[in-house]
Amino acid sequence: MVKFIILNRFWLSLYQSYFCTIFLLMKSKISYLSTLFLLFIVFKSYAQDFKSGLRLGVNAAQINGDAMGGFNKAGLVGGLFVRYDFTERVSGQFEMLYSGKGSKRTYHQDYGWQPGMWHDMRLHYVEVPVMANIKLIPKVAVQGGLGGAYLFSSKFTPIYGPTEEPLFLRKYEVSVTGGATYQFTPKIAAFARYTNSILSIGRTVPDPVRWGQFLGTKISLVASFGINYHFVPEKNDVKPIKLNP
Repeated sequence: MVKFIILNRFWLSLYQSYFCTIFLLMKSKISYLSTLFLLFIVFKSYAQDFKSGLRLGVNAAQINGDAMGGFNKAGLVGGLFVRYDFTERVSGQFEMLYSGKGSKRTYHQDYGWQPGMWHDMRLHYVEVPVMANIKLIPKVAVQGGLGGAYLFSSKFTPIYGPTEEPLFLRKYEVSVTGGATYQFTPKIAAFARYTNSILSIGRTVPDPVRWGQFLGTKISLVASFGINYHFVPEKNDVKPIKLNP
């Protein structure tokens, strides 16, 4: 009965945070700091049941469908995460992150500019991933889940013309995410994560540069690496999973 009540409190707080966050993200004049403050307030009353921390890292991004290959666009990723442990091995995690994405055309010393639809695309998102964590061995855990994101700022530099706002992009993104963490100390862990948008981040509209051409499906791909800082020290006394023959 106690576990059932705690579990209900977890999902209630998660739903409260998610829907309140989505409401704020729909208001373009609400700042990123305001959404983080809301997240803190919602979970404050449940602090005894949750563990939280900070995340800071770098993104290597590309867009599938822009006629360019390679994770050439660098960006930052960072924010807060809140976790609830269902068991010593399984936990649920809610995050609020800033994530810099996009794509970039590269220049080769021998061959010049590589093919592409634009020179540079700079996308700034507020992301809300909901993750499931499974601890495999005392210091190693794997993660997977879904996320929603709001594009609050964007600029792109076309091949011909000045930098402008890419009006053909959608304001919202839905993505699937997977990754792993390694716990160096009770409070510091390294993470590696891969995020793939499920739906196209762009609309099918006429190409502003190439006459008679259209901009179709655009899938955002991001590899992230960085450090997690846990406010409460992690316990690494979980027993390794034994595989019976």
